[in-house]
Amino acid sequence: MDLTVARLRQNVNLIVNRVGRLTPAYLDGIKVLHDQERLGISSVAQVIVVDATTLSVVPYDPSYTKSIEQAIYGSSLNLAPKLQSDGSLSISIPRMTIDTRKVLAKESGEFCEQARAGIRNIRQAVISDQCPNPLSAQKASRADLDFNLITKDDFKDNQKSLDSVSKTYSKLIDGIESKSKAVLLDK
Repeated sequence: MDLTVARLRQNVNLIVNRVGRLTPAYLDGIKVLHDQERLGISSVAQVIVVDATTLSVVPYDPSYTKSIEQAIYGSSLNLAPKLQSDGSLSISIPRMTIDTRKVLAKESGEFCEQARAGIRNIRQAVISDQCPNPLSAQKASRADLDFNLITKDDFKDNQKSLDSVSKTYSKLIDGIESKSKAVLLDK
């Protein structure tokens, strides 16, 4: 469950970084394909903030320039890099409109819903004994109950504690969603 929330935070941060002050993290979600390998843009180039609306991407190796350009074109950011005479790429970042912010807020909400579904799936897997119970060393699944390995009370206690942990993580996800929407929609 911790991994689900950590992945959610990472995805939401990628979205929230697009709003506000321009940083090199704006391009963090872009993966460059070179020599049959997908690499993060920061591992093949230096991303520099030139001014409030312009980024410069300087490849460490000039042979990566074309791959970086294609990766930026193919990203969901809708950016058009321009090749400069020094081999770097210049990217003009358009200002955020309210419509763009709404789309990003919706995208953030979809990530949060996927995380909630992940928490529910983990809970179901624990109950049906498809994965070990993170709450106790003793397994307490339906199969254990069916074979009288545990009592009904133990099973219900374990299920209640699992439900409370699931609710805690769901509330954490709700908090992440509300904070991201507040940032994205300036509320």
